[in-house]
Amino acid sequence: MMKKLLSFLLAVFLAFTLIGIVSADMSSQTLIYDEVGLLSSNEKSKLEEEAQAIYKEHQFKSYLLIADSYDDVTQYTTDFFKRGKEDAILLIIGKSKDYRTICYKGKAKELLGDFWDTFIKGVYHSNSSWYDSAHRSLTAIAAKFGPLKRLVDEADLLSDVEEKDLLSKLDEISERQKCDLVIVTVKDLGGKTPEAFADDYFDYNGYGQGEDYSGLLLLLSMKERDWHITTTGYAIRAFTDAGLEYMSDRFVPKLSNGEYEQAFSSFAELSDKFLTQAKTDKPYDKGNLPKEPLSWIWVPLSLGVGLVTAFVVVSSMAGQLKSVEPDVAATNYIVENSLTVTQAEEKFLYKTVDKVARPKESKSSSGGSSTHTSSSGRTHGGAGGKF
Repeated sequence: MMKKLLSFLLAVFLAFTLIGIVSADMSSQTLIYDEVGLLSSNEKSKLEEEAQAIYKEHQFKSYLLIADSYDDVTQYTTDFFKRGKEDAILLIIGKSKDYRTICYKGKAKELLGDFWDTFIKGVYHSNSSWYDSAHRSLTAIAAKFGPLKRLVDEADLLSDVEEKDLLSKLDEISERQKCDLVIVTVKDLGGKTPEAFADDYFDYNGYGQGEDYSGLLLLLSMKERDWHITTTGYAIRAFTDAGLEYMSDRFVPKLSNGEYEQAFSSFAELSDKFLTQAKTDKPYDKGNLPKEPLSWIWVPLSLGVGLVTAFVVVSSMAGQLKSVEPDVAATNYIVENSLTVTQAEEKFLYKTVDKVARPKESKSSSGGSSTHTSSSGRTHGGAGGKF
C-alpha cells in the first residue's frame, strides 16, 4: 500500500513538474523561441541580443516564435497574455511558413502601428533564410522607435573619440542635405553578397529620408575585404556611376592602408560635396567630375622654373647685343628712297564658308546611374569592390 502511495505521489510530482516546465516557456526573460531547431545556436544568440537591446533601450519586448505545431501557438499565445502588463509584440511563424500571426499587448499597437505588411515582407521574401526573416522583423521593430545610428562599427575599427567625431559629422551632413549618410563595418557578410547586405541593411533598419528614402550607405566587411556603397532615392541621381568611381579612387587606398578614420572622413566630405553639386541640376558625372586642386608644391616650383628660364633667355639676348651701340638719330636706320608708293587699290575676289554640323550629345555620354531592385522591392544604385 505504501509503495502504491509513493508511486502515486511521485507520478503527481513528475506531472506537475513537467507541466511547470512546459508552461514556464515564456516565464523567463528569453524573447526568441525556436521549437523546430531551424536556427543555429549562434543565430539564436544574435537574435536574442537584438531583441534584448530593443527592450533595454525602449522598454518594449519583441517575442519571436518559430512554431512546430498549432499546440505551440496555443501555448505561447496563452502564456504571452498571462505575463501581466507590458508593451510587447509576439511574432509567430509556422515551421513551413504556412502559418503566421501577430499578437499585440499594452501599447504595442499604438507604438508600432500596422506591422503586418512589414512582417510579411520580411518573412516571405524568396531568398530569406530563417535568420534573415527574424532579423528583418526585429530591425523593423527597432526602426519604429526612430532611425538607428548613422555609424555602426561592429568590426571595431575606430576608437571611441574617432567614432564620436565621425558620427557627429555624418549626422550634420545628413540633416543639412536631407539625405541619410551611413557607414557600417561588419566582421563578415554572413553568406550574402556585399550588394545584398548593404541594400538590406539600409532598407530594413529604417534609414532614408523623405518619401523616396534618400540616402547612401558605405559598407565595409573585414573578412571578405569588401566595400560597397548603396544609394536610394535622391542619392541615386547625386551619385552617378562615374561619380562613385571618382570617390572610391580617393578613399579606398586609405582603407587598404588601414587608415579607416581618414577613409571614412574622406567619404563623408566627398558625399557632402556631391550632394551640394547635385542641387545645381548638374551632378558630377562623365565630363563633369571635380577638378583636382593644384598642389601647393607646384607654386614655388613653377615660379622657380619661370625665373630661371627668363634669366637664361635674357642673358643670351644680352650677350648677342654687346657689340651694338645705339644711334640717337632715327633717320640713320632708313635707306633713302628705298620705298615709293605710286598707286593703292583693293579688290574683293571671293570668300569661302565651311559649315560643320555640331554633334548631338547622346544619352550614353551623360553617364548616369545603373540601378537594381533590392529584396525589399526598392530601387538602389551603387558600386563596390575589394580593399
